[in-house]
Amino acid sequence: PILMKIPFDRKIAEAYSKGIPLVENLPEYKRHFQELFTKIKNSL
Repeated sequence: PILMKIPFDRKIAEAYSKGIPLVENLPEYKRHFQELFTKIKNSL
């Protein structure tokens, strides 16, 4: 199953290519990953 979609975004690609974690470079994604973690945790 697809748990989360990450959009095609140049900023994301640039951070990834430099080895920078997504939530450090683009903190607006932090909430999305927290929600993903909660979904996974609740499904166990």
